[in-house]
Amino acid sequence: MDVEAVVSIVIRKLTDLLIQEPIIFNNAIDEIELVRISLRQMQSFLIEAEDKKEHDEGVKKWVDQFLAVVYEVEDAIETFVLRKMYATRMGYFFIPKNLKADSDLCKKIEGIKDKIKNLDKSKTEMDQGEPLRIRQLTLHRSRSSYQDEGLTLNQQNNDSRYSVDEETDFIGFKKDKGKLVTMLTGSGRESGDYQKLPLISGKSTKEELTQKIHMILKEKRYLVVLDDLQTPDVWKKLLDAFPDTKNGSRVMLTTSNYRVALRADTRGEPHQLNPLNDVDTWELFLKKVRLPDNFQFSESDMFKLKRKIKRRCKGLPLAITVLGGLLSTKEVSYEVWLKVIEHPSWQLDSKQVQFSNVLALSYNDLPFHLRPCFLYLRLFPKDYDIPVRRLLRLWLAEGFVKQTSGMTPEDTVEIYLEELVKRSMIQISKRRKDGSPKTCRMLGVLHNDSNFLSKAQEIGLFHIYQLPEMGTPKHRVRRFADYVDTKEYPLRIQHLRSYLSFYIQKNDMPATEIDSFLSQVIGQGFGLLRVLDLERVYKPKLPNNMGKLFLLLRYLGLRWTFLDSLPDSVGELPYLETLDVKHTYISSLPSSIWKMKHLRHLCLNEIRLDMHSQKHGSSLTHLQTLWGLFVDNKTPVKDGLYRLINLRKLGLTCHLDAFQELDEWIARLASLQSLKIRSKNQNGQPWKLNLKPLSSLENLTHLYLLGSLPELHDRYEFPPKLTVLTLSVSKLEKDPMPILAQLPSLSVLRLLADSYTGKEMECPPGGFSMLRILKLWMLKDLEIWKVGEEALPILRELEIRCCDKLQELPDKLLSLRNIKEIVLTNMPQKFVDNVQAIKLEKKLIFPKTLQF
Repeated sequence: MDVEAVVSIVIRKLTDLLIQEPIIFNNAIDEIELVRISLRQMQSFLIEAEDKKEHDEGVKKWVDQFLAVVYEVEDAIETFVLRKMYATRMGYFFIPKNLKADSDLCKKIEGIKDKIKNLDKSKTEMDQGEPLRIRQLTLHRSRSSYQDEGLTLNQQNNDSRYSVDEETDFIGFKKDKGKLVTMLTGSGRESGDYQKLPLISGKSTKEELTQKIHMILKEKRYLVVLDDLQTPDVWKKLLDAFPDTKNGSRVMLTTSNYRVALRADTRGEPHQLNPLNDVDTWELFLKKVRLPDNFQFSESDMFKLKRKIKRRCKGLPLAITVLGGLLSTKEVSYEVWLKVIEHPSWQLDSKQVQFSNVLALSYNDLPFHLRPCFLYLRLFPKDYDIPVRRLLRLWLAEGFVKQTSGMTPEDTVEIYLEELVKRSMIQISKRRKDGSPKTCRMLGVLHNDSNFLSKAQEIGLFHIYQLPEMGTPKHRVRRFADYVDTKEYPLRIQHLRSYLSFYIQKNDMPATEIDSFLSQVIGQGFGLLRVLDLERVYKPKLPNNMGKLFLLLRYLGLRWTFLDSLPDSVGELPYLETLDVKHTYISSLPSSIWKMKHLRHLCLNEIRLDMHSQKHGSSLTHLQTLWGLFVDNKTPVKDGLYRLINLRKLGLTCHLDAFQELDEWIARLASLQSLKIRSKNQNGQPWKLNLKPLSSLENLTHLYLLGSLPELHDRYEFPPKLTVLTLSVSKLEKDPMPILAQLPSLSVLRLLADSYTGKEMECPPGGFSMLRILKLWMLKDLEIWKVGEEALPILRELEIRCCDKLQELPDKLLSLRNIKEIVLTNMPQKFVDNVQAIKLEKKLIFPKTLQF
């Protein structure tokens, strides 16, 4: 099914081209349609052939030949379309050279058709021999694979699609935890209050890093954890960083290599984590499989399942997690689960856990359209935190996502991610305060599994430069990633579809080699590149002939590159879907941006768009994200921004004397989900923000407002589904808490600098029923804070920063049942001492963190 996924992507791209540009193909359109139909007809055989190729060299050769033909079709047609489009744009559509292009394509198509006939003949001969049988799981799905039922971890909030449960993965290690605490502290008690150390820039040299760490830790009692140490050499190089203070400081290493642990400290025996016992195995499994609350197996079936899961996973947490994620997608039935657990692909070994069996079973159960999405993560370096925003837009640009009726591509691709997370094939590494995923990664054990890299290489999905395991590509390189300098790249790259660079230069040296590499990609003709992702590559030099990527380029990612400008030819990319220049020094975009009729995500760095020369009334109507826009009195709102009606995310900085037109435009954005508005004056200082109530935006869940606001009078001034609210420099004189407390879905509230200028603040009784996170920053006049009975019932995190006049923390906050973390930052010592005194007086045992 891996090859079938690739074939489906190519056929889908070809179908889109035939629909979007039928006139380009002229006399060749019938021939191309025949090829497309032939490829689709052979897919049914392909499913069986792929399954059998593991055991039959002849079938394996046939599959490889078929894939090569598919790639040849893609290259021939896309190259032809590029040439025809360029000729059309230059006004040369009917010149003889262009007729020759038609003739050349027809000849190539004839050759391809002959190859397909030969493949079809080979298929018939194989059919006449031993019949191919589909060896696959026949499993029912009573629960849809694409339900919003809370993914790998728990549910924090009824409105949150993604959820978090900090307790989920910490199962079965209570004794280990106690022993480690004893080893680290000399007693069975846990450490008391702690202070986080400042982060250190990753741009430092090793010597500078060692010296900085040493200076920070000097004369302090510290605990340093070095996670996943693979070689003792790393430990030896870091020894000088940790001062020997003789004050009980500790350094803890974690490693999966016993010899590394022994060599790191020859004086003692390393502590080994044992497999989970039967009870803990079952508890972790149930958390991952997420049984319905009202479902129970019979006692007999439960006993058999426990025994079989124990036998398969042998107490290994990762194996239990992946198996639970797999079974979470199946019908909750003893018979169905048994088919998975007893699948013949398992190879039992009584002496060791065959974890690769669990991974292979979970991968083989993936729907074919999710397989390229999963394998694509292997392009990224190990332990690399991938921004979810970046990954989803890359999947879209690569053509991995099938169009779903009644849904936008953005909705569909989010479902893809949910499914992979639910199956524990992707790990969410960082979440936003509202529980939504911010970054993700491929689990280290999956990244290390050579089988997945082999699968990607076998189908020509991608190539990673100077990665020894990859070897020589079997097919032409189509997707390429580098972790080092690419100047000496030896392979042909004219047919490259995607280029992702993770080469972060030292000492802020501009990446000038990018220019020569991309010039090779474009070559003498036209580039076939769909994705150019240079995020965090410092000042990459882009070629001036970027316009030769005009037909296929879908994604241009330049975030955090600190570029000063873009080539003018960037404006000649009408099919671009994502343009990201956030965190750069780019101050303007060409007016031809309005010709990008397919643009869906535009991320800027406080740029004013040139709209006066804009005559394309239907342009940018597909735009979903517009972030980093600068709006002032020169910006035409009614004659410009009014045309952008499908926005879901809008972030802008404005300098306006009147907000009426802006209000009217925003009120029309019925699909808007996230809104950030910062009002500033000509000196860049916060300014008035006289917006009208936003209650008409029924889909808005995230709202950030910077600038002075009128007084709040009613909760209905806010959108009904608001879950995250941030106010900054609002200069509200009247206590906003009684009104904000009534918002039924509010989960995160941030009152930042000067958002409230009064002396007293009260959370009314029973208020803030859904609030989990509260931040109070730089409320310089606040003296008294009261919390009523049964207010803030599920508050989990509280941070108070630089509220210098606040006299005390309300007693009720320290005794709230659900609170996990209280952070006091730059607060007066008297205030901190008072909190400590209340804690001691009431004998409060903190299962929570109290930071000062």
